Amino acid sequence: MPGLRFHDPAYLALLALVPLLAWLLLSRRGRVAAIAFPGAGGLSRLPRGWRVRLTWVPPVLLLGGLFVAVVALARPQLPTSPTQRSLTAEGLDIAVALDLSSSMEALDMPPANRIEAAKAALRDLIARRPNDRLALIVFSGKAYTQVPLTLDHGVLLQAIDKLQAGTLEDGTAIGDAIGVALNRVRDSEAKGKAVVLITDGDSNAGRLTPKDAASLAGELHVPVFPILVGSGGQARVPVRDDTDGRVRYATVEAPVNAELLQQLATLTHGRFQRATDRADLERGLHHVLDTMDKTRLSDGGATSQPRELFGGLLLAALGLALTSASLGGTVFRVKP
Repeated sequence: MPGLRFHDPAYLALLALVPLLAWLLLSRRGRVAAIAFPGAGGLSRLPRGWRVRLTWVPPVLLLGGLFVAVVALARPQLPTSPTQRSLTAEGLDIAVALDLSSSMEALDMPPANRIEAAKAALRDLIARRPNDRLALIVFSGKAYTQVPLTLDHGVLLQAIDKLQAGTLEDGTAIGDAIGVALNRVRDSEAKGKAVVLITDGDSNAGRLTPKDAASLAGELHVPVFPILVGSGGQARVPVRDDTDGRVRYATVEAPVNAELLQQLATLTHGRFQRATDRADLERGLHHVLDTMDKTRLSDGGATSQPRELFGGLLLAALGLALTSASLGGTVFRVKP
């Protein structure tokens, strides 16, 4: 057949058993037990009946069944017409880098502060993306992997619930955060990979500059989607009084660098967005995923799945073996 190929051709070596079995069957037929009667030599000149002439049928059927079974084990396949591949069921690999600097406690993301708004938006994101692998990176003055890429969204939700701003060395190491996020997705085989950066400030810490991190992301073809949370300018943040331990709120200046985040998005073919409340943040996250979905779909192409012949051949082999056994035990049964 044109285009016929074998997935496991090594099994075809078993075909060497077929002539061996044929020799054994013929030798067995030549040694059929019989009782000799004196003076019965004339019987050999009597015409033979059709059963005698067709005694070769059961062993030939058995040999044919063995031959077909061996061919079936080699998994013969026939090509089929190419069909359009759809990638809609495949998930994305996304590393979310979340800023935990003390300024993320600012009360300008109604109805809560910046960090609580970000946590709520991430919970909504996880609920809507069951097929995506997500990683969680947290950063302030330094960046750490909180949860590596996983489909176990329960683990992610537990980690998000425990996040608190101001728990790490203070600062905003945007470059390091992108670098750690890239390490989470760089070896991924997913069609769609991205880094989502959620921050409220300018980069003022870390060993890797944001632009160097963006250059690395560009080389790896991983877009970065920065989302700037908060209104910028002055914001009310909680401050612990060292004298009595009580928490008071003070109005402080919270500098942002929207221009830097826009440059990161441009350099990596991502998109910068600004969120001034929780609804904005959720819309920004979903826009990122919608963009990634379109990118993933554009990677579709034509593919063809070969037609497997294994099942049909195995049934044919079984049918030949059963027919051989049935005929050998009834119509062609040899009686001494």
